[in-house]
Amino acid sequence: MPLPKDYPDHQSLIAELNRFPTKQALLTSAAYQKHRSYLTELLTIPHLFPATTTRPRLNSFLRIAHWNIEKGKHLDALIATLRDHPVLREADLISLNEADVGMNRSAQRFVARELGEALNMHVAFAPCYLEFSKGYGEDLTMPGENTIALQGNAILSRYELQNARVIELPLCYDHFEHAEKRIGNRNALAVEIEMNGQRMSFVTTHLEVRNAPACRAKQIAAILAELEKP
Repeated sequence: MPLPKDYPDHQSLIAELNRFPTKQALLTSAAYQKHRSYLTELLTIPHLFPATTTRPRLNSFLRIAHWNIEKGKHLDALIATLRDHPVLREADLISLNEADVGMNRSAQRFVARELGEALNMHVAFAPCYLEFSKGYGEDLTMPGENTIALQGNAILSRYELQNARVIELPLCYDHFEHAEKRIGNRNALAVEIEMNGQRMSFVTTHLEVRNAPACRAKQIAAILAELEKP
């Protein structure tokens, strides 16, 4: 069953903003200006969900797993794999891309939070996009509609997560006028953990794929520049 939702249903907001055919028309509209502060907060402030009791599996080194989970459409299988696989179940940090919240294609579930609950791990989640469409392909013909309509990046950890923040990336492709219409931009989710008395940063991101490698290099440079700040 889906966990209680910590974000509101966004369908009335999406209906108000979806009527604009171009990004320029949206940004200059009174409707966008009315919701600008909320949208900025929505897409730049991560949510944290601490686990009540958890501890690292291994203390001498970090075992890290990364998975692009394709929206979390097969969440129960993901939970089973990360819980039961002989190597993955020992991961202390799990980096996730394409994690849905309140999307019809993934049964309205808060994918990252449910994974954290099932695996007894701390969770940080940051939306990249407020989705205006149900997706693509078979997503479009599935009965039902979106509710919260978010997709983003997440980090699961057996170490306490500190200083969670979103790193804005250079825009390489604007998805507002794409078939999967959405507002937002690819970003990076950064956290800090303390291991054996040493503090370290950990970042997950999903670089843009509809562009040249040079722009992805700019996105990586933006992440490194942020991490180098004192």
